[in-house]
Amino acid sequence: MKMRGNRLPPIDIEHMKLLHEEAIDQLEMMITTLEAANQATDSTRDTLDQISINNWDAYMDVIHSICMHDEIMNTTLKKQGMPMRESDSEFSERQFGVSRLLLIALLVGLIRRHRRFNRFYSYRANPMHEYLQQTMVMEREHIAVLIATIQDTM
Repeated sequence: MKMRGNRLPPIDIEHMKLLHEEAIDQLEMMITTLEAANQATDSTRDTLDQISINNWDAYMDVIHSICMHDEIMNTTLKKQGMPMRESDSEFSERQFGVSRLLLIALLVGLIRRHRRFNRFYSYRANPMHEYLQQTMVMEREHIAVLIATIQDTM
């Protein structure tokens, strides 16, 4: 993304690291409940699926917070057509079914992307700064694609 004379406001690195850690925590909890739901039956599975949905919603709230501080991430997600919040009527229609294993694989990929962001934030003063800036653009795009894919799967 090219700058047009306007510089983006500086990002509070420590705050962004915390937000990405919270995103990772929500995704890991979602994986745990999806794995358990895959082994459960009937009402237990339904309850675990609802917990997974709640974790996803909490994750999307964290993504919204990240976007408030990272304008490039916000723009990247908007390019994917991602709304930050869905209407409540859409929550009740979500089902996982056979796609739990696919969701788990996508969530693991998303966690790895968030971990890379935290690592990149640690390298800010590194001589590789320009390369890392380019890589972070790609990482944002991958996160946006994974989020959109997971939303479509759900």
